[in-house]
Amino acid sequence: MLKTILFDNDGVLVDTEGVFFEANRHMLREFGLDLSEKEFAEISLVKGQSFAEILVSLGYSSDFAEKARGKRNLKYDAMLRERGESLVIPGVREVLEHLHGTFRIGVVTCCAAMHFKTIHEASGLSKFFDFIVKGEEFVHHKPHPEPYLLALKRSGSLPGDCIAVEDSQRGVESARNAGLRVAAIPRGISLNGDFSEATWRLRDIGELMKIVQGIKE
Repeated sequence: MLKTILFDNDGVLVDTEGVFFEANRHMLREFGLDLSEKEFAEISLVKGQSFAEILVSLGYSSDFAEKARGKRNLKYDAMLRERGESLVIPGVREVLEHLHGTFRIGVVTCCAAMHFKTIHEASGLSKFFDFIVKGEEFVHHKPHPEPYLLALKRSGSLPGDCIAVEDSQRGVESARNAGLRVAAIPRGISLNGDFSEATWRLRDIGELMKIVQGIKE
C-alpha cells in the first residue's frame, strides 16, 4: 500500500541545478578552472565531488577551500532570490496539490538549509510538505542510502509503503539502496546519467499521477 511519497528537491520540484552550475562556474573561474555543464555534471552529480574538494584537488588548502565555498554559497543564494517563484518546475504545484492529504509528502534533499529556505520562501510549496530531510541532517550524502533511511524513520513507513522521485543517477541509487521503488525524471544537467536502476523513467512530473494511480489499483 502506498502511504508516503518522497521527493528530491533540486531538479524535481524546483529548477535550480542550472543556477547551481552557474554559481559554481562563476566562482571556479576565479581559480582558473572553466568547466562546461557536462564536465560539471560528471564531477558533481556522478562523482559527487564538492566545490571545496575541487579546490583541494587543484592544490588549495582545506581551510581556504571552505572559505571559498562560503562565498560560493552566498553567490548561489543571491541568484536563487533573483529567480524566486519562477524556479518551480511546471506541473509540480498541481501534482502536490493533488497528492497532499492523501499521502504523506516528504522532501529528501542534499540542499543546504539556507538555500532550501530561500527557495521555498518564494515557491509557496512548503505547505504541501509533511516533513523534510535536509543535507545537514545526515553524514553520508546520495548515493549512500542514509538520506532515505532517515526519511523512512521519520515517516514511520516501510520501504514498500513508499516511492521516491528523483532526477539524478546518485539520487536513484540512494533510494534504491534504501529499498525504495524510484520514479526517475531526468532533466537538465542530469540527463546523461545512468537510470537503469530506476523502477520507472518518466518524461515529466505529470506522469507520476499514472504511477500513483497504478499502485493504488
